[in-house]
Amino acid sequence: MKNGFTQVELIVVIAIISILAAIVSPNAYRAIEKAKITRVLADIKGLKTAALAYYGDVNMWPPDVCPSEDPGFMGANTYTSKCCGTTPTAAEAAIIASRWNGPYLEKGFTNTPWGGSYDWEFWPSGGWTLPAGVYVSVRPYYGTVQKGQACGCVASSIAATSVPDRFQIQLQQEGFDLYHINGVDVADSEVIAVITNF
Repeated sequence: MKNGFTQVELIVVIAIISILAAIVSPNAYRAIEKAKITRVLADIKGLKTAALAYYGDVNMWPPDVCPSEDPGFMGANTYTSKCCGTTPTAAEAAIIASRWNGPYLEKGFTNTPWGGSYDWEFWPSGGWTLPAGVYVSVRPYYGTVQKGQACGCVASSIAATSVPDRFQIQLQQEGFDLYHINGVDVADSEVIAVITNF
């Protein structure tokens, strides 16, 4: 006589495993989602510290650059060949070169937890739905950033690269995403974390 499981016993074991997986899976998925949010917050805090150190040395905010590009945290002249955003004047570039005391980040710009890029923004007169003022912010993008025609900058149609809806809503509820044109709890095309404003 052969020893082994009967078909009924196998079905019972498979059913028990399936029930346990159904109970554990949502909790594991929520933990992964929470870890991604935590990582974004840590990344932004690191960029905030770098930006404030840069401002303390140079007395200017890093210039606006395209997504995933370094605005000057890792090197003083990283922005010079860029085409979008705000390129410093020759006089500003000379000041940056003489006062820059970086690098201000341990490792350069990293990707977001969803595989997209961080975008450093500098808005001297406000931007999007934010009130007028000087803002420096970071926008986490999701997925492959759409490119413009001429210079590799982000095109105006950016909705396809937004952070996933459930994450946007959580970031809005936590007061992290300050761009919510349709109100909190409604996903939109951007996640904007303002580092500081005057």
